[in-house]
Order: sequence, then C-alpha cells, then structure tokens
Amino acid sequence: MDKPRIPVTWSDWVSGDWLGAANPMNPLGRVAPVVAGSIDTFARVVGATLGAAAERGGPAAPQFLIEQILSTARTRLVGRDLTLKSGESQLRLVLDDLRFAASPLGLALGQFGTITADTNNVRWDGGRLNTLTVKFKNVHLRPGTQPAVIIAPIKFIATIRQDVLDELIADAADKVSVELLSDGSALARKPGRESWGNANVTPRIEGSNVRLIATGLTVGSRSFSTQRAGIPSALIKVPPLPGGMHMTNISLGDACVSIEAVIHEWREPISAQQLIMLAELVRTDNPNLDFSRVDSRKTP
Repeated sequence: MDKPRIPVTWSDWVSGDWLGAANPMNPLGRVAPVVAGSIDTFARVVGATLGAAAERGGPAAPQFLIEQILSTARTRLVGRDLTLKSGESQLRLVLDDLRFAASPLGLALGQFGTITADTNNVRWDGGRLNTLTVKFKNVHLRPGTQPAVIIAPIKFIATIRQDVLDELIADAADKVSVELLSDGSALARKPGRESWGNANVTPRIEGSNVRLIATGLTVGSRSFSTQRAGIPSALIKVPPLPGGMHMTNISLGDACVSIEAVIHEWREPISAQQLIMLAELVRTDNPNLDFSRVDSRKTP
C-alpha cells in the first residue's frame, strides 16, 4: 500500500486526492489504515508538515496557516484593547483569552473543534457589553478548488451589568429604572416615586425583542400579586442582530443580565492570499486590525 499523502501545501489540500482511494470499508482512503496502525506515528508526521512545506517552496495548507494565525493571535493580542474594523463597521474590545486545542490528527484533517474567545468592555457605535464570550463550535475546513471555513454553530454569551443596562433603557429613564441585585433578581421603580415601592421584574425574549414582566409588587411592607396589581409589562426593542444571529435565552444572574444568542451556521470561502494577509495582520503590534482587505468578497 502506498504511503498516505499528508496535505502539506495548498495544492495538496485543494486537490482533494490526498486521502487516496476510498471504499465503504475504508472511507478515509489511505489515511485510515495508517491512523488505525499508529496514531502516534501519524501525529509525528503531521507535526513535521510545516517544515516540509517550506522545503517544497509552496504555501502551507490552509489548516496550518489558520493554526499559525490562532497561535500568533493568542501570543500577541490577548490582554490588549483592540479595534476591529471591516468596511464601515468598527468594534472595540479587550481580548481576555483565546482558547483552542486541535489535535495533530484533527489539524491534518482540517478539524479545529471549538475555538473560544473571552472578551470584555465590548464597544460599538450605539452600544456596549460588559463581557462577551464567543464559542466557535465545530470549526472545520471544506477542501476543494475553493476551500471554505465552516462553523456550526457560533454561540454568544453576553453579560450586561448595571452601568450598561442604564444606557440601554436610557430612552425610558423618565418612566422606569431597573436595579439588578446580587441574588439574581431585579427591581423596577418609577423615577421620582421610589418611595411608593417597586416591582420585581424578569426578562423574557419576545420575537427579536425583550419584554420585562412584573412578577410581584411591593408597597411599603405589603406585597401584591401582579394579577391583582394590573402592572403592565415593558417592551425593550433590540436593534437588528448581524449575520442571522438571534437570541435564544435571557436570564438574571449576580447583579447582571445574561443573554445568549446563536448563528446556526457560518461559512466563508478562503484563499491562500487571504490567509497570508490575515497572518501578517495579526503578526503586527498594531491594535487596530482592519479586516477589510482580507474580506473574500473584495479579494480577487
């Protein structure tokens, strides 16, 4: 049996023939029996591919370029206040951590598993979040004449504390104020009438917006059910979310609101030129990262 052809260079990857002949008993072609015989040996072969790529004089296969980009970003960008630009859009954040752990075998097959980015002080024109964790799950490469990065799904977990909440409901500041408590509850009051009492409220997703539902009313030392009190709910309109994102859950925590959202699938064609440009972008010490030039829709 011929030795397996590891996808070392870009041409190896896009050709799609590196797996060798495949059949129902051997769906991975030539790679499967090698892995079955010795995963350790195969992993060592994969670990040497970057050096082999340099000897061949061609660009490394996309999975190795992506692994280099992630490693460089973790080394150079974690702990920094970054500005991310793409066209007219701009996002500022502090990158707290970047986690990924692709195995040598997974890397050779273009499988990165889950990549997690933890950020704080996330700001954009018109809003901000106290913290944001993004989990890129099942990150993998689709080989072929036009390789693509596929992520399915992307999960977002945002935290909103009192300062950000006050900004979000500023338009209704004359009608209601909401205080987040450490026991995982929230109190709503009428500004200027705080001595009248307060209402316990809980958030609920309603379509693409959030509604505050009163769950109880306290006046002095007396408590009433919301049914008897007849307290109306309050709708907070949420701006349209990008990229097909939609909210899946909202809950109260320790003096905070936690919001979860998801993009079920994201895919983007890539080229060797784009990955090389992206690698150079994260390699610099400039905290202003403009991704417009590596946008596949603008790259010939």
